[in-house]
Parts: sequence; structure tokens; C-alpha cells
Amino acid sequence: NMPAGLSALTPLANTTLASSASSITFSSIVGTYRDLILVVANYKASTDITAYIRFNSDTGSNYSQTYLVGNGSAAYAGQSSGTKFDIGYFTYASNSDSGYSMIVNVMDYTATDKHKTALIRSNRAGVGSETFATRWASTAAITAISLTASTGTFSIGTSFALYGVSA
Repeated sequence: NMPAGLSALTPLANTTLASSASSITFSSIVGTYRDLILVVANYKASTDITAYIRFNSDTGSNYSQTYLVGNGSAAYAGQSSGTKFDIGYFTYASNSDSGYSMIVNVMDYTATDKHKTALIRSNRAGVGSETFATRWASTAAITAISLTASTGTFSIGTSFALYGVSA
């Protein structure tokens, strides 16, 4: 049984890394849902990394974001634009560490009459949290989402799950 309020979620893809990887891509995403939710659990890196997300392999300057970061002793906010959504700086997490968790909510991913927006939240106990409000300046339906480590790799045990959200 699904918890109350979650019955509108449909699992679309799920993978847990059996070997390290520098990126993961969900492709051929079906267009039959209103929104998408990407959950990254036990998010680990082989070294300190900055990770990023792209939609539909788009490398154009179509990404803008506003962010808020805090670690318990300091906080900062800002905005940026470029060729990808930077989703945070992650310090090395050993396999015995709980790693980071991340949730990416992509709204109206199939709409062809507006730009796409997403909320990205990540955190790790004892390290801090980051929140990003993003806009992808494209009217194309999203059919692929990729997460990439700028340097290093995602470690064994990192899991990625993609869900479709019904209206």
C-alpha cells in the first residue's frame, strides 16, 4: 500500500550503482504524467565534486537558477545561469557514511508552451543543505535527464529513482 497522498506516484526507473559512474541518464522518459520526481539516495562521490543536471542533453546557455545554501554556521544565496544546473558541492562520503539525499521536482515536463521549472533540494546530516529554484529556457518536452559529476564519480551504492506524478 502507498502512503496517503502518494498514490499518484508511478515508478518509471530505478537503479543503484554496482560500480562507480561519472554520470547517469534517464532517457526515453514517457510523456504521460504531469510532473517528474527524481530521488537520489545515498548520494556519494569518490572525491569532492560539483555535480550538475541537464535536460535532453542540451548544452546551450538555457539554464538559470537561484540558490540558498546553509551548513549550520554559515549561509549564502545567489543566482547563476549557464549551460547546466549546478546542484551543489559535495564532500567525499565514504561507503560507511549515509551520503547525501536529493529530490528534484520537475513541473509540467511535457508542456510545449512554456519554459520548464524545477526545485532541487539536497542535504546531508552534519554537512548542510542546498535548495535551488531553476528554469530551463526551452519549450521542448523533457525526455531525458542526466546527472553528471564534474570531477570524480558517484560511488557504488548511490541510488537513483525516477517517478511520474499524475494530476
